[in-house]
Amino acid sequence: MKKTLTLFFLLILNINCISQNLNDELLPVRMDGNHFGYINRNGDVIIGGKFRRASSFSNGLAIVKINSKYSYINKRGEVVIQLSSKKPGSFNNGLANISLPSGKETYIDKTGKLLNHHFDIANKFKEGRALIYIQNQGYGFLNDKGDILVEPKFSDAESFYEGLAAVKINGKYGFINKKGEMIIAPKYDFVKNFNEGFAVVGIDKQVGFINTSGVLIIKPKFYRASNFKEGFALVQINGNYSLINKYGVELEVKTEFDELSSFSDGLARFKKNGKFGFIDKNGEVIIPPRLDFTLVENFSNGLARFKIETNIKGELPFREYGFIDKQGNIVIKPQFPSAGDFENELAYVRDKKTGYYLYINKDGKYIYYPKNKD
Repeated sequence: MKKTLTLFFLLILNINCISQNLNDELLPVRMDGNHFGYINRNGDVIIGGKFRRASSFSNGLAIVKINSKYSYINKRGEVVIQLSSKKPGSFNNGLANISLPSGKETYIDKTGKLLNHHFDIANKFKEGRALIYIQNQGYGFLNDKGDILVEPKFSDAESFYEGLAAVKINGKYGFINKKGEMIIAPKYDFVKNFNEGFAVVGIDKQVGFINTSGVLIIKPKFYRASNFKEGFALVQINGNYSLINKYGVELEVKTEFDELSSFSDGLARFKKNGKFGFIDKNGEVIIPPRLDFTLVENFSNGLARFKIETNIKGELPFREYGFIDKQGNIVIKPQFPSAGDFENELAYVRDKKTGYYLYINKDGKYIYYPKNKD
């Protein structure tokens, strides 16, 4: 009983921590004609509109533009690092990639100190490592302290995913670990990044899947394949699309379709005779192909974005976005000229009246709306 109670309280504590983190999140928003500020998820103004541009916070700092200069601010709205006119990158792992007046790129820490290393390309940190490039040398990596971990020597490379990074040497792709060690030999013509423990690899124009140990789990036989997502991968063979599980077994989809997508939020979109529907992970039709919209996106946070487009001769297409639920019902009517998917219960949409990009909740209501448009 004591163990059960402990687990219960840990669960409650974890939920409260997640809720607190979301409540502490500051969202950039346009407050009037030329000024941006920050609100919380309740729509309360935390930092007033005094910036020409504003980005999301990362590692406790956000990029803003004051007059013609970019700076980093803290969550009190105070400038902590002032930079030149070129827009810098966001902080990850305590470092941010920035452009130098020379045209080269490097990294800056939270005190404003620049690294001594200069590169032609300096990507942002991911999983504690950063991909860099030096012309006539190649791609390499920095470690989490900003030191060169792997000297630039690869003709192509990607950032780290699930502890491994794809690299190309002598015309073939393999994978290195975070120590810079080649642990999956470079023998593939094509690879994708790891996701859910698997990576797409290509040999002789056919693709299959390996695991993080480099073992070929599903042999190359597909024309193309997506990464695994929610336990399934979308593959194409002989002109036909299907979804396979991690054993390579094809999902029996209990309907005919012309197009098929990967799973997202537990459902996969399909198209039949010009209309959209959705199936579940058993292949059962959950929403019949009756959604007669120009486009329907995948589900995210329980809602899917759809677009209605009207073409008038001689004029630009008229587009409006709305949202449906998992029963296929319209829950937010089409009204936005542009819209993103829901994430953490909010969606970023363009307001038709002001032209501003603002946040709505799942009721379709703005959590903050500017008082004027001066």
